[in-house]
Parts: sequence; structure tokens; C-alpha cells
Amino acid sequence: MSESALIAKATPGKLSESELRRVAQGLASGTGDPYEALLVIGRANAKQHRALVERYLQCQEDPMLARLALQILCRYWGLTAEYREAVEQFVCKVPWDEDDDVRLMAIDCAGPFLARNRLPRLMSLLLQIFRDDSERQIVREASYDSLALAAGKALEELPVLPATSILGAT
Repeated sequence: MSESALIAKATPGKLSESELRRVAQGLASGTGDPYEALLVIGRANAKQHRALVERYLQCQEDPMLARLALQILCRYWGLTAEYREAVEQFVCKVPWDEDDDVRLMAIDCAGPFLARNRLPRLMSLLLQIFRDDSERQIVREASYDSLALAAGKALEELPVLPATSILGAT
């Protein structure tokens, strides 16, 4: 069965233990597509394979794999508290994340986490990004959204303003 089909089975929880074991073994051995294997493990809520997912958290060769690992650990599995330092590191930007792929996911993870946990340093980092005219607009908008979520607002409640109103002409 293809990994795409396994992803479809994993999402509603219909993946068998043997299928999950095969995917995890493939990921551990480096055979197959790591992105799809991570998706299967993440969507299957297979926290017993957490160490395999963690291996990709600092994947400098492929930031999209690091982004997915962070998404699985924090968004899918709700483990942001345990990866708070990594989230802060990525919010600050790492040199190998040239397109801000991991950074945007970290910013996205920060908002809901801050809504339940008051961490002044992380809140301050988001605010600095939002206020920094030299940041890319997409990064500043993500920070704005996360700050709103941290304040208890739903994204649907936020005003839709032109970029120049919120962010200046960037």
C-alpha cells in the first residue's frame, strides 16, 4: 500500500499496527519518503514513535521535514510545553531555515500555547517580530495572528485590514 493511502487510513485512526510498524521501520532505516512516513506517524497519533519524529526537528538539509516534525509534536500531539525551547529557537529564526518554513510553524504553534500558558519571553518575541518593519509580511502577519490567539481571540474575530494598515508598506 502506498504511503498516501496509509496517510488516508491513519487520519481517521484505521491504520493497523503492522502498517504503522512498517512505516516506522522504513523511516528509521531511511527507506521510503520521510515526509509521507512522518505524516502517517503524526496522523496516526503514534506517540510511541516520538523519537523518530524528534530526529527530524533539526533537519537542516530539509527544513520542510523539520517543519513537519514540529507540527506533529506541537500541533498534532499537543506537546508544545515539552518543545518550548525549540519553538522559541525557531521563532527567533535559525540560519538554515532560509524560507522561514520552520519559523512560520513555530509562530503558529506559539499562539494557542500562549493562550493557556503565560510566557513573557515568547510573547515578547512575537511582539518584536510583529513590530519589526524589516520582517517579511507573512512572518509579521503570522505573529499578529498568534498574538491574537494568545489574547483569547479567534482569528475570525480579527479585523481584515489592508497590509499597509497593519504592517506598513512592506
